[in-house]
Amino acid sequence: MTNRLRISEKGDPVLYLVFGETNDQPFQVLSPFTSHFLSSTLYHSSESVEILSVLHVNRRNDYGMCVEDGELARSFEIDSRRRSAPSQMLTLILTVCLWTALGMLIHELGHLFAARCCKVHASELAIGLGPTVFGFSIGSIRFNVRALPLGSFVRLDGTALKSRSVKAQLFVHLGGIVFNLIAGFAGFGTIFGGLNLLIAAGNILPIYKHDGWKCGLVLMRAYLSRQSQPFEWAYTFSGGIVSLLIGWAVVRMFM
Repeated sequence: MTNRLRISEKGDPVLYLVFGETNDQPFQVLSPFTSHFLSSTLYHSSESVEILSVLHVNRRNDYGMCVEDGELARSFEIDSRRRSAPSQMLTLILTVCLWTALGMLIHELGHLFAARCCKVHASELAIGLGPTVFGFSIGSIRFNVRALPLGSFVRLDGTALKSRSVKAQLFVHLGGIVFNLIAGFAGFGTIFGGLNLLIAAGNILPIYKHDGWKCGLVLMRAYLSRQSQPFEWAYTFSGGIVSLLIGWAVVRMFM
């Protein structure tokens, strides 16, 4: 049995989508204007209009309609001015960049909040690295946007932070991750939520200068009751290897 999704424009049928019962079967597109099946780019009458570009069908198609077995889907209007694939990709890239920047801001605000709770002075919160593009001050804290979008940071008083208890130091280092987790679960199922969870997961890894690495360093120094450069270098190297293995395993899960 096949399902047919009828697409109409101004009430007149212009084409049918015909696909089988399996989720991985390619779309077959039948147009009333031709006697053969068309591929991903469809033609409306004599005018070439890119209507869709889909190679595989899922239970929920790209228009957000869920088609049940054997059920004739309701018709809906086609927007002839549907954005082309390049503009859709550009929109997606800009959306991801915007939500990533907001996720990094949320992360640094988490560190800033935790630092203020522990009475550790912060002088700057920056999105990006390198030269400052623009910024403004709120009280004693300078908020800057920098030229290279490769990260973010809060400039804390390191001496004051090290003088705090182990719990307080861990609280400051984990503050950003906690804020990202809250934002991620609040926006679960959206690009914004997914990026916040990704930022939290990336920062918990023991990668050099990341929050997970800093927490491990605090615990190591508390356990040894001193700083030990050989131990810390060994920890940094092994943490990097472990992070690479975890990243490789995650990639393999989705391949």
